[in-house]
Amino acid sequence: MNQEELNHKLNSTGKGCFVRYFGLFEDFGLSNSEVAKMISNENNYSPQSCLTRVSNARSIINSGCSKRALEIVLKSNASSKTRKRATQLIESLFISEDNDHGIHKKPYHAVFKMPTVSKISSRTSSITNAFINAVVPVIYPDEGEIRQALNILEIKPENVTCSYCGDKATEWDHLRALVKDQRPTGYISEIRNLVPACGKCNQSKGNKPWKEWMTGEAKLSPASRRIPRLQERIIKLEKYEQWGNVKRIDIGALAGNDLWEKHWENWALILDYMKDAQHLAEIIRHKIDQSST
Repeated sequence: MNQEELNHKLNSTGKGCFVRYFGLFEDFGLSNSEVAKMISNENNYSPQSCLTRVSNARSIINSGCSKRALEIVLKSNASSKTRKRATQLIESLFISEDNDHGIHKKPYHAVFKMPTVSKISSRTSSITNAFINAVVPVIYPDEGEIRQALNILEIKPENVTCSYCGDKATEWDHLRALVKDQRPTGYISEIRNLVPACGKCNQSKGNKPWKEWMTGEAKLSPASRRIPRLQERIIKLEKYEQWGNVKRIDIGALAGNDLWEKHWENWALILDYMKDAQHLAEIIRHKIDQSST
């Protein structure tokens, strides 16, 4: 970012605003609109003005120009409080390091990674899965069915391995997903729709079609990990699918319209409460941040 562009973005943000809300601007766990709303609640800025300020400030930060922007603030006629805070921010961004060539400055961020900030509203998929799993039928297999399943997959009962990659199995995964587009697919929890899996594969696969996922480049997929004999594993799983011949059921129709609609009304109500709770939590956290600086 050249000097002219930096000056323009900093002035559009406002020097005082850039310094005062620097912590929010660099917290990319918050969306632009979430940060803009918090700033708007504390000032007389319009919502659109706040969005513009956030966008410009984050453009400066993403371009690695935070220090240059703060130095501009230091040389400006901003209030003494703003300039003092800018000095503190500059000092917090850099660390001294000794090496064979003497002492030099290194960004603190190069040696630190903040754990992902947990957001209430980011748990909506877990709530959706819970609402679906709570109503999906569960059929427990007998020993003969478990033996037959392992035989088809050519897995020894004394050493149960992941059907997808061959690592040690830690769980049984739904071969065909129970959830898609926030609604049940119609498949249920039964041995013919469950295969031994490791945690890596189960997490990576999610609700993707199993064969498409295995041969694709999703993070931690067997293909992306270059798992050997991948085609052999696919053939075994295809045989397993043929053995299972699993049929979908219409869970909503079996439950009845009234009960089914009420179930999803409860789901929507909880998601709305979570959004409201997230907004309140952000206001509280920002207020605490402001009082501690």
